[in-house]
Amino acid sequence: MENGLLTYKQMEELIGKYIEFFNNERIQKKLGWKSPVDFRNAGCLKK
Repeated sequence: MENGLLTYKQMEELIGKYIEFFNNERIQKKLGWKSPVDFRNAGCLKK
């Protein structure tokens, strides 16, 4: 980021990390204020 801008590769990596966070780590009200991973690990999913 020598000119204040991100390269395509840097942007791709940052977006990938954000998607991972959004889908797996972000706490959600509808899951009882747990992250999706914590919710699944607690065995709360109904089949």
